[in-house]
Amino acid sequence: MEGLRLNVASLLKEPTGSSRMRDICVPPTVIGDRTLTSPLVGHLELFRIAPHRSQSGAVLALGKFGTTVASECSRCLESVTNPTAFSFEAAYYPQVDVTTGRVVAPFEDDLGFDLAENHELDLTEAVRQHIELAIPMQPICSLDCSGLCPVCGSNRNHASCQHEMVEIDPRFAALQDLLSSGMVPETP
Repeated sequence: MEGLRLNVASLLKEPTGSSRMRDICVPPTVIGDRTLTSPLVGHLELFRIAPHRSQSGAVLALGKFGTTVASECSRCLESVTNPTAFSFEAAYYPQVDVTTGRVVAPFEDDLGFDLAENHELDLTEAVRQHIELAIPMQPICSLDCSGLCPVCGSNRNHASCQHEMVEIDPRFAALQDLLSSGMVPETP
């Protein structure tokens, strides 16, 4: 995705501890299966970190981003937008040595990402993962959302249903009888 790909070849040629700062602004777009309804805006710091074993060095990316993500209310299924802010830290490892052009042994890091062969750092996957973690698991349009009617499926925020509720599941009928008989006190 344009705006989230950065060439870091010059940073990889510099000594350990060198850094770059970038401001990121990506127009509203789709990342993974999430629609960003406002620009993805943030600040990124890139650091050249020390080589590890057979590696020729790597890049550590530290970022802080904000955007608005479209989703649907988990109660009424209406569209809702969630302001989302997150920060992340991710390591990016080269596949090709920047000075020799030789293929580098892959680095075994479940939390890291590979740089492209042309030394491009792609933030898309790291941003996608952090958006997924930052948005609510069950977004709602408002705290007083009434949701959908379990009988007819209409949105109870727009109109109330006039039909009778479906009878209780026969497996729970004995419990209903206990409540009706007064043997079990109802909880408030």
